[in-house]
Amino acid sequence: MSYTERVRKPLFTVHYGKEKSMFRWGIIFLVIALIAAALGFGGLAGTAAGAAKIVFVVGIILFLVSLFTGRKRP
Repeated sequence: MSYTERVRKPLFTVHYGKEKSMFRWGIIFLVIALIAAALGFGGLAGTAAGAAKIVFVVGIILFLVSLFTGRKRP
């Protein structure tokens, strides 16, 4: 039995591609929204919060898709 056959393979793998950058953008927009809300810029805070929600949801969807279709068994 070769080494690669003996190594335990993970049940699933997490790919840090689009998902990681989507979460990063979501957090950036969330921070911008919180700072803008604290300073009293209502329109900017609302826009940034809306963008953060959209980017966060898209990131979650991409993560779930890659979780189930990421690694193909040989």
